[in-house]
Amino acid sequence: MKQRALSTRYVSLIVAFASFVSCASSSSTGGVVSEPVRRMRAISYPLEAGSRQDCLVVLLPGIGDKPEAFARAGFVDAVHEILRADCVAVGANYRYYRDQSVVLRLKVEVIEPARAAGYRRFLFVGTSLGGFGSLAFAELYPEGIESIVLLAPFLGNGDLDREFARAGGLAGWAYVPGKGASEQDRKVREVWHWLQGNCGSGSRPRVYLAYGDRDKFRADCDWLARELPADRVLAGAGKHDWVTWARLFRELAPRLTH
Repeated sequence: MKQRALSTRYVSLIVAFASFVSCASSSSTGGVVSEPVRRMRAISYPLEAGSRQDCLVVLLPGIGDKPEAFARAGFVDAVHEILRADCVAVGANYRYYRDQSVVLRLKVEVIEPARAAGYRRFLFVGTSLGGFGSLAFAELYPEGIESIVLLAPFLGNGDLDREFARAGGLAGWAYVPGKGASEQDRKVREVWHWLQGNCGSGSRPRVYLAYGDRDKFRADCDWLARELPADRVLAGAGKHDWVTWARLFRELAPRLTH
């Protein structure tokens, strides 16, 4: 019952998220989106006080997690020590998916002010649902995003396993625009389609993937891992938790500097 309840909650989140992304896409072509009222929490962690690096690492948590979790788990230290970059942990939590504002808020409240401050390069790191949010943002606004690090990302809860299997993998899968029994299903398909065209060694943003061997989203991660260059995938021991993600991120981070 616990696993079923969790899956249902993820579905409800993505339904809300998918409808927002459709709205955000319309806004870029003349649609109307109401201005956000309350800003998302964002905690900045500069590499050096009083200075700014060229690259900003944007940390997006999963469902129920707060931005402080990244510092507690050692992500901020890893970014500073290995990537030598500034970072910002964003409180993109449940209510922003629910009110369908998360992508627009990231653009208006985080990325645009960062560009105005002088940042030119961005690296997104998303855990669980934050991985999905990172991909959805990059699908609409890829400018300046060098890399996306997906840590056990939510990619549809195995919704497309049978289709991928029949196609022999993601590369052979035929994306059909508009296909899907629900808005959630259609949005999941759009993200997978974006990944389908952005898994090659020359693709930008570069997509990196890390996950544990006992992760509840392992099935989808395995499909994606087969399509990415081997040096952009890290599969190790662990579950769907911060201990696993922190260990894998620290091991993966040096590859991001190449």
